[in-house]
Amino acid sequence: MTDDRSLERAARSWLETGPTEAPDHAVDAALLRIQTTPQERDWHVPRRARPMTMTARLLAAAIAIAIVAVGGVIIFRPGGGSNVGTSTPHPTVTIVPSIAPSIAPASAAPSSTAPSSPLEDYSATLKGTILMEHLGNALDLSEMPTTDYNADRRRLYFMDPATMTSATAREFLRGQPTSGKLNADVSQDGKQVVFMDTADPAVIWLANLDGTGLHKLSTACNCSELDPAFDPTGTKIVFVHLEGAWRWSTSGAQLRLETRPGPSTSWLGIRDLATGKVTRLDQTVGPSKDAVPEQPSWSPDGKKIVFNRTTWGTGDLPVRGVLQIVNVATGKVTSLSLTSTMPGDADWSPDGSRILFTNYPWSSMGSIGGLPNPDVTSILADGSDLKVLAGGAGASWMADGQILFQSGRPGDGGYFWAMKADGSDPRPVKRDGMSLTDLPQGFAYIPHWIAAP
Repeated sequence: MTDDRSLERAARSWLETGPTEAPDHAVDAALLRIQTTPQERDWHVPRRARPMTMTARLLAAAIAIAIVAVGGVIIFRPGGGSNVGTSTPHPTVTIVPSIAPSIAPASAAPSSTAPSSPLEDYSATLKGTILMEHLGNALDLSEMPTTDYNADRRRLYFMDPATMTSATAREFLRGQPTSGKLNADVSQDGKQVVFMDTADPAVIWLANLDGTGLHKLSTACNCSELDPAFDPTGTKIVFVHLEGAWRWSTSGAQLRLETRPGPSTSWLGIRDLATGKVTRLDQTVGPSKDAVPEQPSWSPDGKKIVFNRTTWGTGDLPVRGVLQIVNVATGKVTSLSLTSTMPGDADWSPDGSRILFTNYPWSSMGSIGGLPNPDVTSILADGSDLKVLAGGAGASWMADGQILFQSGRPGDGGYFWAMKADGSDPRPVKRDGMSLTDLPQGFAYIPHWIAAP
């Protein structure tokens, strides 16, 4: 697994200032970049990469740093070149009856207005807790020393906005279940957490926020159930059903979904938490080999569900993507074609007027070599008025209409950031908090805001 996000940010920051001598953080970034070699794409989990020997890494790093000091950085990636310094027009939006056409190169992360003071952050004004999706080594550093990223370890942590350090972080359901926790959602009342594991087949679990009441929601079937999300009442969940074609597998310490022979299908289902009854949304049914419905999010009125489909083709990078909205009562599906975008991690605004998403979502694409810079983007629910708000990913709404996200700005320190709904006033949650992207403490990628009672 490689942390392309922080390494690319470090490289961009170095290039922008144009030095003739490599600073320490750039040397570290080069060493980590050279340490790993991209492998094939994974579903839902950032990937592991094969480490090189230390001798080879140091030799290659010396050569790479010399090239940079003379005239720039040349980054080689399978299937594509560097994404540093690229810029294309902002995407446009149309409504179409089917999946969008192939995408153009993504726009560079937009520049945001910097805080008026380098000391400003939101730590004093945010009253609540962040439930953080996390991969890799334990946030409390208890699994050090190691040189292994351990990307197959998937956990959830509560983070205190006032401190944002491992000293005050709490792991949710430590060691339970043993198959890990990812792709979580918190009920609107802040009392329950639903998540999937990485078992074979993948199973959905539910627990109270205080850690009590943990139990499986999925029943035995020749299928995996993924990406659960609560309805506004907290009495139902929507989830992704994958039948027959996929299974979780580890190969070379890499966690992924792999193909198995035979017929396959995928669809969105709604499970009633009281009765266990599952309703299949028939118009979302399709094959499991590609363009699977993913990462659903329920509208605040409970009438619609937004989700994304990504078409991968034969290469390492996705070739097209689309947001779709299904009407819960009628089952009708509407596609929002977002030209030049690859949408995912959608989240409905508290008033139901807008949909927030990441262009190139980290939850499913976070460690792909050569991935374009992700953008936090929003649109009206009818597919119009697309706005690129900030460079970053993993964004979600807070109850007051602010947006919580992981910044893609150069030199942001690996922090979570917050901003207003229109993208203005972006600031770190806690500027001098702990970096959340490094081998010793693992990697944060999706934050969920839980407001104080």
